Amino acid sequence: MKKYAALLLALIMLFTCAACGTDGSASQPDTQNVPADGGSTQGTVGDALEAEASSDPKVKLSMANFLAAGNPYEVFLNYIFTEIYNRSGGTVEITYYPGGTLCGQGDMLDGIINGVADIGYVQIADNVSSFPELATIEQPGMYFSSAPAITGAFGEYIDTYAPAELGEFKVLSYMYGTKGCICSNGGPIHTPGDLAGKTIRSTGTMAKAITAFGGVPTDVAIADCYESLRQGVIDGIMTIRGAIYTWNLCEVLDYGMDYPLYNNGGMFIMNQDAWDRLTDNQKQAVTSSFDDAYEVCLRFMMNDFYKEPSAMRLKEEMKEYYYPTDEEIEQFRGLISGGVDDYIATLNANGYEGDEILRRWQELADKWNAEYPAKSDDDPDMYIALNPTTGERLRCGAGTDFEWTLPYTS
Repeated sequence: MKKYAALLLALIMLFTCAACGTDGSASQPDTQNVPADGGSTQGTVGDALEAEASSDPKVKLSMANFLAAGNPYEVFLNYIFTEIYNRSGGTVEITYYPGGTLCGQGDMLDGIINGVADIGYVQIADNVSSFPELATIEQPGMYFSSAPAITGAFGEYIDTYAPAELGEFKVLSYMYGTKGCICSNGGPIHTPGDLAGKTIRSTGTMAKAITAFGGVPTDVAIADCYESLRQGVIDGIMTIRGAIYTWNLCEVLDYGMDYPLYNNGGMFIMNQDAWDRLTDNQKQAVTSSFDDAYEVCLRFMMNDFYKEPSAMRLKEEMKEYYYPTDEEIEQFRGLISGGVDDYIATLNANGYEGDEILRRWQELADKWNAEYPAKSDDDPDMYIALNPTTGERLRCGAGTDFEWTLPYTS
């Protein structure tokens, strides 16, 4: 998928004019942003696609998400679902299954490949063995400066090198972030030594980091973390900041530390058979809706989107939420610096061209880090995610105006 950042302002204006179609036979899209006359604004991409696709057969698709209903990402899923419906002339409907009700976090990839769900969000960290080449991006020691930097590098890698491990499904879009946190009970976290001996929920590549810091990693589904923390089964969690408030984990965690070395993300993918049965017009409706959302929203999503509400809630509800100094960050970085080298050695031993794969990733990291350098939370020029429907800055979480309504909630 090729992204054209120059379309940003035009897209913001375009998406305020989304249309809404209906045939009376199924749940219909959210009508909050429909023009007053009930029709669509002339001259938009959606109108052209809608006119072409009006004679296509109707298709009902399912989308699975392991994140709970009400998670912040759904503000752009609402936009995507509505746009797909409109741009396909009402011929493509999507039923949404949040909270692991159709596919859970651990079985999402297999569920999409085998047709349990048609579309889903798959994290690379949960499927390292299935994505050995792509998983290089998440290895401890790989540095990316910001969400748009790591997301841009990820997309260019896919576009340029077309990894064979993506051959079983259709990639629709992707998003990545670098703003994580380590939270626990039993005392403040300022240095790696503060994690010694603690059992910390951490998945995939981040488990290596916890081991390097002296902690004990364990893999617990995010949906089970609240009870595991409440009962003392685990001492803490390493994750993106937004997950802490999305799952109300502030209620069972006392201390937290900002962790800016957390490379984590994934892809929105579609079952290949489900993709193949769409007409050309319907495929264009799907890809253009995801692509347009990417331009103004997805590539910034995990950077600014969690900044204000997550930091605010963590600071308010924990005994302490700590921002480490540059010197303290270097202590953490020094312990994980060899992680990527160990991973590349494993790739080489298993028949992959590990050194060449690393060279490609490092080249892209240098390019995209230069374009989107790191910015602090209080920087007024922080990269921002916009609501693709209204063009306004996205806000979510406690004390903000975050609201959404999905058009096809099962």
